[in-house]
This record gives sequence, structure tokens and C-alpha cells, in this order.
Amino acid sequence: MDSKVEHTDNGIMLTLYGDATIQSAVDLKGVLAREIGGGDSLTVDLAYVTDCDVSLFQLLCAAHKRAVSDGKAMRVSNCSPAVSRVVSSGGFRRDIGCVAKAQDGCFWQRKDGEVTR
Repeated sequence: MDSKVEHTDNGIMLTLYGDATIQSAVDLKGVLAREIGGGDSLTVDLAYVTDCDVSLFQLLCAAHKRAVSDGKAMRVSNCSPAVSRVVSSGGFRRDIGCVAKAQDGCFWQRKDGEVTR
């Protein structure tokens, strides 16, 4: 897995590329921790993820909980077909969000028929 970080006026954009699986989980955990600590808003773009497993979602949810507890915003955008497939098959689709205090709600909560924003 590769990643690209852009610091913009709207916050930090972290774009993931390639396979986001257990083999890259340690690296992704470090990137997420560093970028959450680096600003008030983090968006993780998943458009270029070609394969993933449950470890991606575990890390994103843990990072989201940390961001919320730190008073920061974190979003997921542009789920690739591979990500959408695992969201569905892995049971991550939710009708009720998991983090009540989150300004933007749970990543996987259905909104207008879509899984993510």
C-alpha cells in the first residue's frame, strides 16, 4: 500500500493506493496516527484501494474514535469498488452510527442509500 498526504486549506487529505490489507496494517496505523495529530480535519480517500480486508476498517474506525475524542474531524471519501464490496460482505453497513459524539457520524452508516458520504 502506498499513500499520499496533501495539506490543504480544508485540512489533510490522505489518499491510499493499492492493497490495504493486514500486510500493510502497521504502516497504515502509523500514517493515520501521524496525520490525525497533524491537523483539525483528516479526509481519507479510498478511491484507489484495489484490495482490502477487515484490518482497513478496524484501523479507520479506531482512528475515527481517536479523532472524535481529540475534538477533530475525520471523514472517508470515494470508496473504491473493492472497499464497497468489503463494507457489504464484512457487515460494516450500519443503520445507526457507532460514535454518537462524532460530528459527521459513523463512516459506514447509510445516508440516502449510500454507505459513505
